[in-house]
Amino acid sequence: MRRAPVQAALGRQLQQCGLRALPGIACLGAALGLAAVQQMHHVYGANVDFTLRTLLQLLLSELAPLLTALFLLTRSSSGIAAEVAALRVHGEWRTLAAMQVDPLAFVLLPRLLAIPLASALLTLYLLLIAQGAAVLYALDAPDQATFYSMLEPLTPAMALLCLSKSLLFGALTAASSCLAGLAAEGDWPAVSQASARAVLFGLLAIVAADALFALLPALWSPA
Repeated sequence: MRRAPVQAALGRQLQQCGLRALPGIACLGAALGLAAVQQMHHVYGANVDFTLRTLLQLLLSELAPLLTALFLLTRSSSGIAAEVAALRVHGEWRTLAAMQVDPLAFVLLPRLLAIPLASALLTLYLLLIAQGAAVLYALDAPDQATFYSMLEPLTPAMALLCLSKSLLFGALTAASSCLAGLAAEGDWPAVSQASARAVLFGLLAIVAADALFALLPALWSPA
């Protein structure tokens, strides 16, 4: 990571996977916050305190990291797999090695680092947008008691769970994308096949990891 080209590649990947995803994440978060208040408060009659508190708990424990991971998977995974596969199919991977440029460090490492970092930052951004939209929609005027009640789920354990999920889901997305691209062989059809495999395997890996997170408390609890 000390080499300037690798650092520049990492910066480009963070910009592509992180900064350019902000508008889409903002739309997703706002829609989620508004829909949650509409359904829980206006349709089912839950009070505002309960609605905002429950939404924050769901965002921290499940919705924010999972939805961010699925957004990144559909937005960036196929593109990364196609880039890596094109290098393999075109023979540019061997060319980099012949030029004494480590393709693992120059091509894969920036992507393997950028996506988990982008996933964590975008998860926080989605959480803030969704909760902020819910507060603005549910409250006619600022209410200190409601804010204190809303923040009850925000414990260190919940924050750590949210961060762990976002980093893990991002790492799974990056790994599935790079592995699908590396497996590409043959001609140009292999590029599109790698893109499809990246999305499919990434989706299965994220769903399996999320299910494991849900089962861990039951597995660790005494019989």
